[in-house]
Amino acid sequence: MALVKVKTRLVPVKVMPGMFRVGYNLTCTDGGVEVINEDIRVVYKSSYSVPGLVAKLQLKGQAAIDKYLEVKQVYNIPAYQTAINNITLTG
Repeated sequence: MALVKVKTRLVPVKVMPGMFRVGYNLTCTDGGVEVINEDIRVVYKSSYSVPGLVAKLQLKGQAAIDKYLEVKQVYNIPAYQTAINNITLTG
């Protein structure tokens, strides 16, 4: 199933005069289950270029997605599922 991605703009946080942390919340669902809910932020100063800022935000968001997809590959290994199913807990 396709990963559904929703980006929501965050309110900037003032770090010091003329410097802010800006970004977005990235929420992703996979098969209707929320798998990523992360604030993606970078430092912004009025002298910074907007295209450079966008590139940094995109890289950070893509890194969060790539991390999830890597974990999902391990999670979906049949031997892993079998091993978890075979654990016996008592008490």
